[in-house]
Amino acid sequence: MDHPSIQGRPYVNPPLQAVLDLHGELLLEHGGAPGMRDLGALEASLARPYQLIAYGDDRLTIFDLAAAVCVSVCRNHPFVDGNKRAAFVALGLCLGLNGFELDAAEREAADIILALAAGRLGEEAFRDWVADHCYDIGFHDMGGPES
Repeated sequence: MDHPSIQGRPYVNPPLQAVLDLHGELLLEHGGAPGMRDLGALEASLARPYQLIAYGDDRLTIFDLAAAVCVSVCRNHPFVDGNKRAAFVALGLCLGLNGFELDAAEREAADIILALAAGRLGEEAFRDWVADHCYDIGFHDMGGPES
């Protein structure tokens, strides 16, 4: 499968099944009502980076795309329960698949996601927070760590 490119790096989107599986694991670990409220909302959330790539500009970064996935899952409420947790895990998955890792204290991350969900934090500010709390783990060509 060809991957679109962002700043000369291939972009890898979180797979739908991976997000579904991780959501299920979160519910088992932390509790919550199982079930999908709207599969189309989850699919739309995961498609958002492709829309940004198609209609965006050359300044898009992985942080824009990962934040878009997280914001969309958080606000579209595709699951019966656990949407904020699923959004945060989707953020981490998106970053990890594209060579970055989030480095934030658990309480700070929880507060940021709660503010995002409540509408007290906008997408651009969230994107900036993500960029400020990430580091490059060295996967640049989907072939593994940099040599």
